[in-house]
Amino acid sequence: MIIELRGVEFVNKGAELMLYSILSKLRKDLPEAEFAMEISSRAPEDKLRELNIMRKAKGRKQALLLYMMPKVLRQRLGKVLEKDVDVIMDGSGFAFGDKWGAKKAGVRLADHITKWKSAGKKIYVLPQALGPFSDHALSKKMRVILDNADLVIARDHISKKFISEIKPSAKNIRLAPDFTNLVDAIHDEKYKSLDGQVAIIPNFKMVEGKAVGDRENYFEFLRKSIEIVQKGGLQAFFLLHEGKDDEDIALQVNTKLQVGLPIIKESHPLKVKGIIGKSRGIVSSRFHGLVSALSQGVPCVATGWSHKYEMLLEDYDFRDGLADINIDETLLKEKLKYLINPEENTILVAKLKTRAEVLKLKSVSMWAEVIEDIRKKNV
Repeated sequence: MIIELRGVEFVNKGAELMLYSILSKLRKDLPEAEFAMEISSRAPEDKLRELNIMRKAKGRKQALLLYMMPKVLRQRLGKVLEKDVDVIMDGSGFAFGDKWGAKKAGVRLADHITKWKSAGKKIYVLPQALGPFSDHALSKKMRVILDNADLVIARDHISKKFISEIKPSAKNIRLAPDFTNLVDAIHDEKYKSLDGQVAIIPNFKMVEGKAVGDRENYFEFLRKSIEIVQKGGLQAFFLLHEGKDDEDIALQVNTKLQVGLPIIKESHPLKVKGIIGKSRGIVSSRFHGLVSALSQGVPCVATGWSHKYEMLLEDYDFRDGLADINIDETLLKEKLKYLINPEENTILVAKLKTRAEVLKLKSVSMWAEVIEDIRKKNV
């Protein structure tokens, strides 16, 4: 059985964490499965080889060469054609909605899914943020996806509402939390000095396309958060989730501090999760930075650019963790008390760990349904 993975990659740590989560779960529960991905700038061949992921032919010329090879030889070379694929899983964190448009929805799934379904492939849209879908062309693409996917799994109630409005009669829509809550972190001893500190996780999408004033407000929010944490007796560091754009924000904020913070650039997503798990708390604008914190019982202050942040905090019954970047400094101090005050921290950690166990069980149930459905196809 060959499972093609779409929407996951190696540049964004959240997308890479989802890739590791999928492989960890399915290699254990579907040991007969092999995995394939298309090579791209964000999923280079050497990275795919490292994880023993086969490379799917992309483009007519490459496919034609592989068509002339016997299947056994193709697979020995780690290559597959579309016709070799049995199951398609889309693990996009957030790729379907007005922000991304009809074209992206088409390239990712909608323009191919009817053909895939006719060929007998199983298609799963794994838990992710969805919507809104106010654009007519995008709504049509999403209807095609709903008509052909075996399961479409929304990650939160708002996403489920948006996708359900496309086809109210759909029986294949489900609700489940982000599934990276199940994958174990790796704790690297070289980061031990960061234990008990506060991780600051920036996100360039908070300033992308924004006016200069809005950009400065975000920089000021981070600066104020850092200084409040430091005055509370804690140390802080920047932890990057995606490349140069996020690093530029860290560098910009560092110019506003008396002493700039260390900038941690760890490439392995499970080690990033490990760093977060040992932190006293985080201030994060990255969704999967927040999931990695909350699922390990680590308090947070979150800022975000879509409904997915608010919904995540609601899942953990910690709505007070959400902050607007224009928040008054007094209110910001109140939110940061969960990181600074030992008693508040201890109480919240216990609450988050309890809630995390509930959400992990929901992820286990989600995977059980997906795996059972795959096995039906392959009986």
